[in-house]
Amino acid sequence: MKRLVILIVLVLIFAFIAAPPVSAKPKKILKCELYIELNWDWFKGASPYTWTGRVSGDINGEIHITLASTPRFTGKTEHFYEIWKIVTDDGIIEGYDSGVWHFSNFK
Repeated sequence: MKRLVILIVLVLIFAFIAAPPVSAKPKKILKCELYIELNWDWFKGASPYTWTGRVSGDINGEIHITLASTPRFTGKTEHFYEIWKIVTDDGIIEGYDSGVWHFSNFK
């Protein structure tokens, strides 16, 4: 009996270790239109959001973007890090964006 219990425990441990973790995979690409504008209240300290706007399409809701760090400027290049939040009727989607913005070609 003791061997059977040990065997069952070892089989269960192996099953949990060998099972691949579940990862979320979209069934299709989500497509949305985004309209954002500079939030002038952010400059006055009256709002934490640098940009605000709307998302419509496969996801519908409001989007809020906040500068997470002070941008660094190297010549005509801005290095930025932003945190964004989309608020929908079904919940909240959060993420971040970091990258480079060139003032010479606006990309």
